[in-house]
Amino acid sequence: MERLRPVYETGVLRLLLRANSMLYVALLRSTFDPLTGELPREIVEERFVRSLNRLIETGGHTLKDGQTARDAAHSILLDLTREGESDYAWTRQFHGRGLASLPVPAHRASAPRHRSAR
Repeated sequence: MERLRPVYETGVLRLLLRANSMLYVALLRSTFDPLTGELPREIVEERFVRSLNRLIETGGHTLKDGQTARDAAHSILLDLTREGESDYAWTRQFHGRGLASLPVPAHRASAPRHRSAR
């Protein structure tokens, strides 16, 4: 198992190095409770809209010109399900059931970090 650790952590690191990763982590953490849960895609998108509106109100996010929070949420959800070349997606879609969930690397990247006392 220890030999697999670098490969595993590389997947998490690659997700965190992608553009907008901090926004994605914030949206995913506010949407999935627990992070291992599954939700209908419509619920995910609606929760993204609510979270984006809160971020916009507090200055944590700015929409593109002419874009609504709903447009941004839809675009972000599409981006989260997209896999790059030999890359991981932030969310996994179960098309037959219409559910979304986080694959393991995204779950680990989105999980709260606990700092140990030294």
